[in-house]
Amino acid sequence: MDDLTLIKAKKKDQKAISSGDKTKIKKVFGENTKLLKEFIKKNGWPIKEKYSAEASSAAWLIAQHSDHDPMFQLQCLSLIIANSYSEDKELMQDIAFLLDRVLINMNQKQVFGTQLNGKFSVPNTISPNNLDSLRKKIGLESMNHYIERVKKFAEKQEG
Repeated sequence: MDDLTLIKAKKKDQKAISSGDKTKIKKVFGENTKLLKEFIKKNGWPIKEKYSAEASSAAWLIAQHSDHDPMFQLQCLSLIIANSYSEDKELMQDIAFLLDRVLINMNQKQVFGTQLNGKFSVPNTISPNNLDSLRKKIGLESMNHYIERVKKFAEKQEG
């Protein structure tokens, strides 16, 4: 299994999401989770230095969408952190998104406010008064900008 397998899985993920078919999305997410588990078991986490940046990004996205298996998401988060370099802002942002996703899926408070609810507000954060400061440290935009960007994206998807 090579990095092209992960890249194809990411494309399948995005195509399923674009379809808006919840049954299809759930099926693809499940298949991709299984695929990533097999990849990790055989090869470890696909770091950029060994695989392509696109394959590493695809693995992160698959982990992010593995909501049905929060323990696997936690495993992926641990692998990403173990293989990361603190100077890599993009990777730190990926870690923030996956960390918040894992915490929400485990009914815990999120740290960076990356996971919005259906009303485009931030549920349950550890430190709501310091959210923008925490986000800025890892290169994320302010909460107001983030919420507006997500709203615009959702409107495009519906329209």
